[in-house]
Amino acid sequence: MDHIAHVIVPDVSTISEEPTIICEEVIQWVLKAANQTVMANDGRQVRIDEWNEGNQVSNSSHILDPAYRHDPSTLPLPTRDKSNLNPVELLALGSIWYLSVTAAPPNIDRFDPSNGIKPRRLSVGDWNMTVQQGDYLRIHFDPRRFRETNKFNWGCRVGSTEDAKPGVIVARNDEMGYIVIDKPSNIPVHARVDNVLENVASSVGKMLWIEKKGAYASKTINALTHQNDIGRNKQKQKMEQLVYVATPQRLDQNTTGLMAVATKKSFAAYFAKLLRTKTSGQLTNWRNGETTTHSLCGVHKTYKCLVCIMQYGHSMMSEVEKLQNYARDGTIIRHYLEPSIKAPKLFHSEIPKSVEDQDLVGNRPSEELADALWDADGKPDKCIGAVELEVELITGRTHQIRGQLSALGYPLVGDTQYGGAVPSSTELKDILGCEKLALQCSALKFLSPVLHNDNSMRRSDHWNSFTLNKAFWSPYLKEYERDASNLSLEEVGAPELK
Repeated sequence: MDHIAHVIVPDVSTISEEPTIICEEVIQWVLKAANQTVMANDGRQVRIDEWNEGNQVSNSSHILDPAYRHDPSTLPLPTRDKSNLNPVELLALGSIWYLSVTAAPPNIDRFDPSNGIKPRRLSVGDWNMTVQQGDYLRIHFDPRRFRETNKFNWGCRVGSTEDAKPGVIVARNDEMGYIVIDKPSNIPVHARVDNVLENVASSVGKMLWIEKKGAYASKTINALTHQNDIGRNKQKQKMEQLVYVATPQRLDQNTTGLMAVATKKSFAAYFAKLLRTKTSGQLTNWRNGETTTHSLCGVHKTYKCLVCIMQYGHSMMSEVEKLQNYARDGTIIRHYLEPSIKAPKLFHSEIPKSVEDQDLVGNRPSEELADALWDADGKPDKCIGAVELEVELITGRTHQIRGQLSALGYPLVGDTQYGGAVPSSTELKDILGCEKLALQCSALKFLSPVLHNDNSMRRSDHWNSFTLNKAFWSPYLKEYERDASNLSLEEVGAPELK
């Protein structure tokens, strides 16, 4: 079930005694029709107050992004088949989209994307907006929630004891405009179509707004308003964000590890250029027959991952030796990615013709490791072992490490989409939202920027380097190694898990 309602507002006189209806009423009808529990509006005024607080510090030239105004941790948690969100809470979460009947001339199809007309995401400020006959609303009445987002303090450093919630910040440079975080698992980097609040970008933005709130609410906002009044002229001023957050580096929802978040436009542009130069430089080198992986690169990312050794007619030792040879020889793994917006992605060892031994059982340590890495019944039948790898990403494509290693026959532990785990009977959207994917960006290195007078940034000769010493699976491997070392030959019963 998609949990989406597409509504074309009918003639108001046929459904209501009132001459007009508002957005909140349409959402309420959908919730009732979808058999959703329409909660009491206790949280309704809280969301409106949060919205109005954002309006108080916004003016004709500066605005506070709706994604930073609301605290998602205070929204009701979903229960089985129920979102438990009232209309205003759905608006706060960014789950409602709107397209006016007058968005296009009569002879133009407003629902044809090629015409350049798109719905806009509504916010709490639209709760009492009058809608008219023919208006379109897309209502995600049971939106995906990413509750892990609310379990962390996005303003604290990793290992900090300031708060009961663990921190995520590894490094922060407000002058240059970046924060390096240790991204937790099961959290998307940016907003989803049905949830604008529970993601990395919004969490960092909310944290920055909390830090700046006092200044903007008193002295700063008066200065901004006065400055705007003086400088107002006939030309329309471009709206600026009071809090700026961008994510030039992306990690998959279930990937953990180091990630740079930009808090200034200049750094976002700088880091994005580093990534573009890295990818284009590697492709140019490859086409020219060069094998170097560091030419012109101003950014390097190393990933740590745990891969399955699958039983496809080869022994576990031969598969491990193959991986060791890759590492010893510095082999660059290349695949051709089939263009598609769908997942899993298709990776080919050759250019596509068209681009349109034993189970991991038999001893207690092995069984306990399997239970730790995969939940009950999650281990693939043909998986006979697991090996930890370090991978340097040369280019950057969606699901690149996951897809390429799977294409080689080594899917990541926990990766249901690429063969590293067996899906349970749970609904697919829940499976993909809670996979324990053994992939971590463990090292991030980039050339430090130098700020010029025009606020642009250029590369310096100084490298910023950040590393993480352990992944979520590290304790499981250590425990296995300790327990396995105490086994007798009779107790082993299966090949040793490396």
